[in-house]
Amino acid sequence: ATTTSCNTYEQLRYWTRLTVDVLDVRSPNDAAFAPVVELPDHDEGVSALVDGATLWLAFVRPVDVPGDPSSYVRWFARPIDLSSPGAPAAGAAINVPGELLAVDGTNATTRDWLWADGSIEGSVNQVRLNLAAAQATLLATRRFDDQWVSEVKLDGAGHVLVNHRSTSWSTDE
Repeated sequence: ATTTSCNTYEQLRYWTRLTVDVLDVRSPNDAAFAPVVELPDHDEGVSALVDGATLWLAFVRPVDVPGDPSSYVRWFARPIDLSSPGAPAAGAAINVPGELLAVDGTNATTRDWLWADGSIEGSVNQVRLNLAAAQATLLATRRFDDQWVSEVKLDGAGHVLVNHRSTSWSTDE
C-alpha cells in the first residue's frame, strides 16, 4: 500500500509591539504613570536603550522587494524624551542602517547584515543622528567579510567588541 499526503504551510509573522509606560517617581508618595507612548501597529519592536533622559526605541518595518520572495525590513529608531517624566514626548522615527546598539548624544552604533553573492555578512556602523531633520548619516562601516556577526557589545571606553564566525559551512573546521 502507498500513502500520499500533502501539506500546505502558510507563512505567519509574529512581532513585538513596543508600548512605553513611564512611572514618574520624582515624588515617591505621589508616584504616577504618565500617558502611555505607543508605536504604530505596523512597527515591529526590537529593543530599547537609554542615553541620558532619552529612551530610544528600535524597531523595523517590513518591506517588499519586487521580484524577491525574501523577507526584508527597514530599521528605525525613535527617541522618547523623558526629561519631564510626567509628559514623555515621542520624536519622529529615524531610518538607520541596522539594529540600534548604542546612542551617545548624536552618535549611534548599529549592526547590520549585508547580502553578498548569496551569503550574508555582518557589519558595524557609526551613524550621526539629526533629530531636528529626523535623519541619520552613515559615517563609517566595518564589514566582516564572509563572517556572521552574532554579537556586538560596547565596553564604555570606545571599543566595539564583536563575536563573529565564518559563514562558510565547511566540515573541515
